[in-house]
Formats: sequence, structure tokens, C-alpha cells
Amino acid sequence: MDEYRQILLRTFRAFSRLCEREGLRWWLAFGSAIGAVREGGVIPWDDDIDVFMPREDYKRFLTLSSDSYKILDISTSDKDLPFAYAKFMDAGSSIWEQRRYPLVIGVFIDVFPLDDAGPDPETVRREYRGAFLDYVRSFRRNTSFSLSTALDLLLYRPRHAALRRRFLEIYRRASSQGDSGSYAVWCTNSEYRGITFPKEWFASTAMVPFEGGMAPVPSGNDSLLTLLYGDWRTPPPQSDRRSFHHHYRIDLHRPLDSKDRWV
Repeated sequence: MDEYRQILLRTFRAFSRLCEREGLRWWLAFGSAIGAVREGGVIPWDDDIDVFMPREDYKRFLTLSSDSYKILDISTSDKDLPFAYAKFMDAGSSIWEQRRYPLVIGVFIDVFPLDDAGPDPETVRREYRGAFLDYVRSFRRNTSFSLSTALDLLLYRPRHAALRRRFLEIYRRASSQGDSGSYAVWCTNSEYRGITFPKEWFASTAMVPFEGGMAPVPSGNDSLLTLLYGDWRTPPPQSDRRSFHHHYRIDLHRPLDSKDRWV
């Protein structure tokens, strides 16, 4: 939607201005970095913007506030969130992403913290991922009955508070691994499991055209994207050019929640 895209880009520019004002480091990430180099902006069939931010900057980022934009992160919120990274959100719009998670947010930028990978990143990643999935099962609401739904009700939901505490403790440990020379992004989907990035790829920044302006990518952007996607410079076939994000309900003009009357 043209209007959705306009709000998304406005939110991105507000994020960029905030980071510049506060001296925070960040870089375009994942499909957004591909779009910048290959398309000069957001990939035409995509509908979000992703960025990386080093943990030390990310911690300060979470303390910031604005009247027009909000920052939501599991470590600073009392809400149950089905994601473990920050969203920088437009405060005047509403997106209910998935029906089974009764959480309404604004049009957003995803901010992924870069953490030190530590000496054994795969062990950390397995523990982190397992604890997060257990926690999510303790509050998700399935719309049809199945064995998985029964297990959620019987085994996970009664332990919701304990599973949340367990995940947050693992989250804190995973965020302070030391100085191994590599970064990891613990909160990504399983397709990136086991992948770490040399910190030298982020030692400097290159500015690239992005939606009529300029945006930063890490100096090792080409190597990083090749590691993640292989031949990322070749667009996918037409049949794969679609968004994989969920938008159960959208209202671009009002801040609502899942209990409000949606028209």
C-alpha cells in the first residue's frame, strides 16, 4: 500500500534522525541491505526495514522516547512479545500482526542488537532459541484445537511467569558474552542459526543510496550478505517476490489495541 510505505519511510527517517542526534551506530540489515545496494531502497515486494545496532548503542537506544514514536523491546516492557528485538514504531498507526498474539503495534522499523558471539555461539543460540519458544508457547492463542494447543494449555501456560523469567535471564547472559572478535544476532529466525559475523566487517561504514537519501551499511556488507543469502545480487523468480510478513489487521490512522473495535 502506498500509504503504508509512506508511513514506513517516515518512521525510518525519524529513526535515522534520532540515531544521528544521539550518536548511535546502526546499519541496514538483511533484506533492507540488499534493497539498498540492488534497488536503491526497500525491495519493491517487501514491507519492512531491518537494521543492526551494536549492543552498547542498543542499550542507550532503549532509554530514548518521543511523542510521535515508541520503542518496544522485551527487556524493558511488561508486555508479552512474540519477538526478542526492538521495534521503533509510529505512534499513530496500528498493526495487529498475527491473530494468535493479541499485540497491536505501530508501523515499525526492526532493530536487531549485535551481541558478542562468545566462545560457543551454537550452544548459546540453542539455549536462547529453546527458552524463547517455550516462553512464546505460554501466551500464544491458537484459533483451532490441536495437540500443540493442548500442550500449550496444559504444560506451558501454567508456567508462564517462570518461562518468562527464564528467557529474560538467558537474554541477559547472551547479551554479555565478552570479546570474541565476532558478532551474533541471537534473536533472528532459525534460518540464521549458527551464523556469526566477524566484527571487522563492522569496523567502518559505507553510505549507500536509500529511498532518496543515504543510509549506512557495514564495510563488510557484501561478505555478510553473501554468507547469509549466497547470490543475493540476482533477484528471486517472480513467484517468490512476495512479503512473508503477517498483517492480520491494519489501521494507518489510529492507535488501537486488540480489544478495540476494528472497522
